[in-house]
Amino acid sequence: SGLAVLGNRYFCLEIRKSGERKDLVLLQSSLEEERPDTGRIVCLLVRDCPDKIELRLDFRPGGLCRFSASAAGKVICPPTAPFAAEKGRWVGGRIGMYAVSRDADAMGGHTDISSFEITDIEEKN
Repeated sequence: SGLAVLGNRYFCLEIRKSGERKDLVLLQSSLEEERPDTGRIVCLLVRDCPDKIELRLDFRPGGLCRFSASAAGKVICPPTAPFAAEKGRWVGGRIGMYAVSRDADAMGGHTDISSFEITDIEEKN
């Protein structure tokens, strides 16, 4: 499960399950790759995450983005290094949430998303 910025390249802040453990990883890939769903792990941000996490994307003018995350009101992942959102092949850049199973034999599973909020940067200052 994760939060993605999609364009010709994509960046994702992903909660990746490994056995019973959940890790927060930063992914980067290119949609021209043969399997764009795999993504290259850029770095492991948090090992063994809590069950309830707030994922955040700070999107600035000019397309500069940063991910961060918190749990129970505490920062567990400070803002990542900035990256540039890019336009997509057919439309502009997109943001979204997703859930995917990386186990071909797995059935079911889910992600509970309680809200998806978009606010103006000026509102928070």
